[in-house]
Amino acid sequence: MNTLSGSLRLFPFAVWFCTLLVLSGCGYHLAGQGRGMMPADVKTIFVSGSGDAAKQTVPLMRNYVRDHADGYTVTKEQDLADAELHIGDMTESFTPSAFDTQGVVTTYTLTLSGSLSLLKGGESIWSSGSIRQTGTVYAVGGPAGIESNRARMREDLQRQWVQEAWVRLASGF
Repeated sequence: MNTLSGSLRLFPFAVWFCTLLVLSGCGYHLAGQGRGMMPADVKTIFVSGSGDAAKQTVPLMRNYVRDHADGYTVTKEQDLADAELHIGDMTESFTPSAFDTQGVVTTYTLTLSGSLSLLKGGESIWSSGSIRQTGTVYAVGGPAGIESNRARMREDLQRQWVQEAWVRLASGF
């Protein structure tokens, strides 16, 4: 009975201490709440890209912003936009990564990397830095099968890249 009453006396202290721990957190979980790096006066966004790989990703970014970013309108006319999201330095590499005992390639690594910049009034106000997505393509079904798998993986990596780029913009990092 003595230990139970001692534990009950410590209960208010434990609650008080846990409350202090919660309140003194670093606040990292709050990052990305709100508009992130997007200025408050931006309502209309133009999405652009330079290079073939980036231009393939532009429609995916337009659709992502339209479907997932509340409060923004995407335009295909740069003159009507308050800000521009520019996909740049987009590269794709397709390299052998595993071989069988005879030296024949069994898997390839497909890497898609690039950066996203936010421009307002023609000046860059934020850049994501390098964003990289990597996937494995298995060498099955001959050359046609490999190319089919590569195209499917490219589409998946582009969607992942767009999502990661938007998360970085929205988080402010």
